[in-house]
Amino acid sequence: MLNDVEDKAGEQTKTARQQRLKILGQDEIDVLFQRPCFTQEEREQYFALSMSEQAVLNELKTIKSKIAFILQIGYFKAQSMFFVFTANEVAADLNHVAERYFPGTSERDCTVSKSTRLKHQALILELCGYRICDTAAREQIKVAILEGVGRQSPYELDALGPGRQNVFQLD
Repeated sequence: MLNDVEDKAGEQTKTARQQRLKILGQDEIDVLFQRPCFTQEEREQYFALSMSEQAVLNELKTIKSKIAFILQIGYFKAQSMFFVFTANEVAADLNHVAERYFPGTSERDCTVSKSTRLKHQALILELCGYRICDTAAREQIKVAILEGVGRQSPYELDALGPGRQNVFQLD
């Protein structure tokens, strides 16, 4: 009996996956969500640092950390997303950043710990005027939406449900 229930649940899940509406193809999904692949001209643009970004960079300790920070902020400027990557995956960008900001260094690594990466992300969000959409922020958004669209159940606003790591730009 238990096996029948498990089989039925598995079939329902499989059927639900098959019935999902596919709006975007894999190529379109990749364009939206993969780390950008910059041309040399785009590298100049996205890896250029403002004075405030340079000030934050100067507070970081190691060249490796600084390179990882510059790469992350460049990718964030282009996509408004963060990425986990290896030095091999971003070799051309890494070389550009190292040569531009740290001439003469042999450092060609951007591998940092998870805690350092998260610290960089928090700094970048602050620099770019974004913040993590935490539970309190989601509640504020729900209230604002409900005021704007009339009285509807907050449960209809599942897009802002718990457990999601959304970011949004501050006004």
